[in-house]
Amino acid sequence: GAGFFRQQLRTLRFVCIARAGHPHFRGELDIEQFLGASFIDYEPAGGTYSHFLERANRVFVEHKVQRRVAVKLAHLPGIDKMIAATDLVAVVSEGAAMSMAGAASLQVLD
Repeated sequence: GAGFFRQQLRTLRFVCIARAGHPHFRGELDIEQFLGASFIDYEPAGGTYSHFLERANRVFVEHKVQRRVAVKLAHLPGIDKMIAATDLVAVVSEGAAMSMAGAASLQVLD
C-alpha cells in the first residue's frame, strides 16, 4: 500500500535576539542571563519551535526559575521592532534573527 515517510531536511538552530545596547547582553549569552531575561514568547503554529520550547522550559524547571514572559505572539512580523524598543528578548530561528538584525538595531546572542 501507499506509505508515508518522514525525513529531516535541515536542522533549525535557535538564537536569542536583543536590542543593540541592551544593558545585560553584549553579544554573548550565558545561562544566568538566559534564565533572568524577560521574553517576547514567539509561538508559531507547527512543530520545530515547540520542540525547542519544551527543552528550554526544562532548563528553567531544572534551575527552579520561573520563565518571565511579557508578551506572547503567534507571528513574527513586528517582533524586531518590539525587541529594538524594549529590554525584552526573543528566541527565534537563526535565519529569522539574521534577517531581522540587518534591518533593526538588534544583536544576535547564542
